[in-house]
Amino acid sequence: MIDREEKAKLLCEAGDLSGLFELYGLKEFEDTLMEQAQPSLLLRLSAAESGEPAVGCSKMGGLPDLPEGSDWPTTADKIPLAFLCQINLAEIADTSVASSIGSSGLLSFFYEANEQPWGFEPGTSDKWKVIFTGNNKSLVRLKAPADLPAGCLFNCLLIGFNERLTFPSYENPFPGMTWPQNGDYHDMQDAWHGSHWPDHLLGHPDLLQNDWRLQCALTSHGIYCGDNEAFDALDQATKDAFLAQSKEWRLLLQLDSFSDSGMEWGLDGLLYFCISEQALRAKDFDQVWVILQTT
Repeated sequence: MIDREEKAKLLCEAGDLSGLFELYGLKEFEDTLMEQAQPSLLLRLSAAESGEPAVGCSKMGGLPDLPEGSDWPTTADKIPLAFLCQINLAEIADTSVASSIGSSGLLSFFYEANEQPWGFEPGTSDKWKVIFTGNNKSLVRLKAPADLPAGCLFNCLLIGFNERLTFPSYENPFPGMTWPQNGDYHDMQDAWHGSHWPDHLLGHPDLLQNDWRLQCALTSHGIYCGDNEAFDALDQATKDAFLAQSKEWRLLLQLDSFSDSGMEWGLDGLLYFCISEQALRAKDFDQVWVILQTT
């Protein structure tokens, strides 16, 4: 007799999402959840076979490739940011996410990995940086600055990509689901994504705590979110406006704590680079906001 977990594994390997909904008793929610599903690219990490990776390739850790003459990104206090990863968009040109993020250029991600801001305090956007470099720029590999904080130079791993459809997190109560059904949805997501979703580009986030979209809308407009006091003090019209605006925010990149790279966010946490739909369409990556969550 094959148990549910084994059946789920076979259905996932076959890509049979309809069968997965049926197995977990969630057929009544299938149409709505499929409408809300978002394509993403899972980052498949591997060690470089030999020598230095090619300049401009997709990779995690190591040293960044930026246009000749670029300075290493720093905070407002001139503290060098840690280089996390870079994504060569030409490598994902044939995937389902290319229409959202583009099919050429290089995206480079930096973060203050020593202090590790959580993203609930306004005025901290100097603690991270996402740089878009167009194809018309000549790239060079930067050298690590002498004052880069200890522990902020990560092991270099190559990045490949696997397409995967992602679903809204079970952490957000789904309308009409009973508590037991929410537990089944949790189990279904664990079967489909894995108990701890891998690093991925775009798609839905794996939430460890609450939905961070409202937090992004508030903090990016100068409102403190370490507690509910500032939000609760707003009048209802302003609250409603921020709630509506929060729906425009989406995941750009999720990075897991990963021992092979040397990255650890809080205590086994996740790092989310978030962006509004409007900023993503405009490739205005200066508008990115970063959230850190732990279990």
